[in-house]
Amino acid sequence: MHRHRAARLAAPVLALAAGLTTLTGPAVGAPDGPGAATSPALRALGDARGGPRAEAATFASDPGTQVSGPNTFPRDLAVSSSGRRAFALDEDRLAVLDVTRRPSPVVGRTGNVFGTDIAVRRGGRWAYVVNDQQLYVVDVRRQRPRLARVVSTRTPTDALDVVVAPDGRHLYVAYGSGFPTGRGNGVRVLSLRDPARPQPVARFDTGTFPQGIAVSRDGDRVVTANALVGDVTVANTSNPARPRIVRARLDLPFDVESVAMVGRTAYAYGDADARVAVVSATRGRLQRVRNIAPGNEGGPDLIASGDGRLLFATHSQQPPDRVVSVVRRSDLTSVQAFQGTSFPRGLATATTGPAAGDFFVTAGLGLSEPKGFFPFSRTP
Repeated sequence: MHRHRAARLAAPVLALAAGLTTLTGPAVGAPDGPGAATSPALRALGDARGGPRAEAATFASDPGTQVSGPNTFPRDLAVSSSGRRAFALDEDRLAVLDVTRRPSPVVGRTGNVFGTDIAVRRGGRWAYVVNDQQLYVVDVRRQRPRLARVVSTRTPTDALDVVVAPDGRHLYVAYGSGFPTGRGNGVRVLSLRDPARPQPVARFDTGTFPQGIAVSRDGDRVVTANALVGDVTVANTSNPARPRIVRARLDLPFDVESVAMVGRTAYAYGDADARVAVVSATRGRLQRVRNIAPGNEGGPDLIASGDGRLLFATHSQQPPDRVVSVVRRSDLTSVQAFQGTSFPRGLATATTGPAAGDFFVTAGLGLSEPKGFFPFSRTP
């Protein structure tokens, strides 16, 4: 087994935000040493609005692992359906980590797979990486990933995000030019009848710059978060080869960057002031909007826990503000927050296996410092 050996890293200096001295979990540090990176969450903060809470901490931050070099930056993250391995993507390589261990060691990597976003098909053998107008099909069943082929996404502009339908039969690639010009923004549907050879079967238009995309668990709805103009598109994909638009562009009162789905409900996340819009994907209607972390920036990532009870959201601000928030989905209340020097750009959770319930973040500690993979373990 190959294990990546990282240089010793110095821990950054962190300060608690004024008024957030109540901890919902213990102070957790990451030790210096080979294979370890400084955790972006040395402190678990109490909720900024609710004050002290009686319940115990939901998650604890664990030591991180260096995954990217000084001239690269983390781009995206996925976890295998077995819950045993994570796939960290940056601008130069794809790294495989064993998430059953802490710190999680890098057990494989390849330098010929890189891009902006990654999705892993159930069963754990195939991963799909989008890079410009190309789709990398990667065999990840062994520790060292193997590039199987590169195919065209057949999109008129750059691919921005990729997701595999829960049943593993179709792949959805969101693409956009940043300009509201007809075919320049949309979703390409690819059949995975042969998972090693995705074949385009349909496409549909969306709002401008669909930077986030999510599929309902039953596969009948696809929702995109359309950046720059602040709206979402809802499509009926009960027949993926003939998608139908449910709501072309549902306007939201803020810009959006990512979207998560629980059942037929979509949660669109803002990148300016950490607002979440709750949207019924059945008919494409806005239900409510709530700020999950007042006074903090939003971020590029929002995902749901496997049981659907929690949302995990990243933040773009620097200390003394939040890096990651854990949010109760029922009322969109932040129940736990983590603070640190970080640039999070990848978020995933394990739904099965030894790491079930844990979530993971890839982040950079600075533009010229080593970049890390950071686990957050669920506590009793």
